[in-house]
Amino acid sequence: MTWFKLHSEKWITGSTRWELSLEERSIWLDFLALASLNDPPGRFNYFSLKQLSDQIRAPRKKIENAMKKFVDFKKISIDSTKNLVIIENWQKYQSEYLRQKAYRSPEKQKENCNKVTTGDVTKLPVEERRGEGIRKEEIRGEEKDENHPKNQFINILKEFSASHPYPFTEEQDGFVFDFCSKEYPNVDLYGELKKKIQRWEDYPEELKGAKDPRQKLLDWFKNEQAFQSKRGKREFGEE
Repeated sequence: MTWFKLHSEKWITGSTRWELSLEERSIWLDFLALASLNDPPGRFNYFSLKQLSDQIRAPRKKIENAMKKFVDFKKISIDSTKNLVIIENWQKYQSEYLRQKAYRSPEKQKENCNKVTTGDVTKLPVEERRGEGIRKEEIRGEEKDENHPKNQFINILKEFSASHPYPFTEEQDGFVFDFCSKEYPNVDLYGELKKKIQRWEDYPEELKGAKDPRQKLLDWFKNEQAFQSKRGKREFGEE
């Protein structure tokens, strides 16, 4: 799903209004948005608090403090081994609406069923969901392909970690690819990854001395995005 339900009356008068500060409520909404984008929805992974800070544009310390409150008030649970945030009661507050969506507005659906047209036929919600499911299967099939960019990205890191002190995990490094694909669209991730690995090959002390090599990789892509954006502005005379 690409949206989430927010009960307006409970949002204004419910306990969240009094449990959380203004900044914490903003972070809570960002967490709900991130969870709605995941498949399945209701949870999301993050690589590090710094990465999460960059993603939602909020100070790291405020995110850290907000997460502690969310746990205390049983709004979330955290699987620290996977850096996974799970929104509590997501099914209760979100899925019921989705389950009933196909059965709403029966008059409108009857009208769609009975309408005869030579143009495009309006799809019913059930058909739309079926189509979404087929597309998800197609995406999963693509990601099983060794030539898929994400798999190429993961494989080069896996091979590199076999002889270097890089903390490879398929889940975390796959998340790096997914995150950077969205956040840094101007970056050739595979090409820049090879450049970064070559630099680590030339200067092994940089990798050995890095407290968090994966964060260094994220910073590399972030800096390349900034460079590409700046170069684009120069080419179009915006600077």
